[in-house]
Amino acid sequence: MNDRRSISPLQMRGLLHRQKNICPICGQVINLARGDKVHVDHVIPLALGGADTWDNMTATHDHCHVEVKTPLDRKDIARAKRLAKKMAEHAERMAAKGQPITEAKPRRKIASRALPGGRGDTLKKKLTGQTERRGP
Repeated sequence: MNDRRSISPLQMRGLLHRQKNICPICGQVINLARGDKVHVDHVIPLALGGADTWDNMTATHDHCHVEVKTPLDRKDIARAKRLAKKMAEHAERMAAKGQPITEAKPRRKIASRALPGGRGDTLKKKLTGQTERRGP
């Protein structure tokens, strides 16, 4: 996991100034003079490849970060880990069979019958209610 940078009080004030003292989660004012506790949130979590840079950081109320954002991040991180594990297992199976690992082929469109009245139908219906043959 990436190392997190520590934020000084001056840097925190700069972060809050950039956001105009508004919590991006609840939309309420973050007031340090009132005693609001502040957490620094990574918009794209470090565990999902987010950078530890100012562009990826926001200041949030502590309760917004803990009760709203963190559970969502945990769900996304768990999903990414499951997917990575599944892909690694697939790669192992392919290697065991001696087959090269290739990118997925795009799925081809399934041929189906033309819908009645659709563009693929040989007849078309006019607004007046009359039907006529489509094409030449």
